[in-house]
Amino acid sequence: MYYPNLVEIITYHPYHVSTFANFAEVTGELLQEVLKGQEELLLGEIYNISKYAGLSMSVLMCPKLIMLDFCRYRHRTMINELLERARYIQRCQENGSHAADVFMKYDVGYIADLRRSFIDDKATYGQYIGARELVNHCLSFISSEKRVKRTRTVKERATV
Repeated sequence: MYYPNLVEIITYHPYHVSTFANFAEVTGELLQEVLKGQEELLLGEIYNISKYAGLSMSVLMCPKLIMLDFCRYRHRTMINELLERARYIQRCQENGSHAADVFMKYDVGYIADLRRSFIDDKATYGQYIGARELVNHCLSFISSEKRVKRTRTVKERATV
């Protein structure tokens, strides 16, 4: 069986293919053969990928490539929310966030490509998932930058 959505997700997702192999509890070579359509995954292996990657099993097992449709309100809402989060990252970059700066230098192109593909009705769900994960990772790094790190108090320093 061929898994076109799994191939797309692995192509665009920030995790490496070996990470998905670890999720499925298979070797990297076996997963490469699965992606080429030469082998099949067991149901438990697909379940593990869906559980650890936060995806629906039906998406992974769908025999057709899932495309986003510009005419569907739900898909426009998904893209608009993603673009709004990307704008927030841009504002954080303007305020001096290092994580946002790295994202805007290296990863913002994925968001622009997704937006162009979506307008042309050529965006895949896997492409959206990959861009969403990149944005979510960046937002996690930005929130950790904003947290104030706990330091030792004066009393603790005096006893050392």
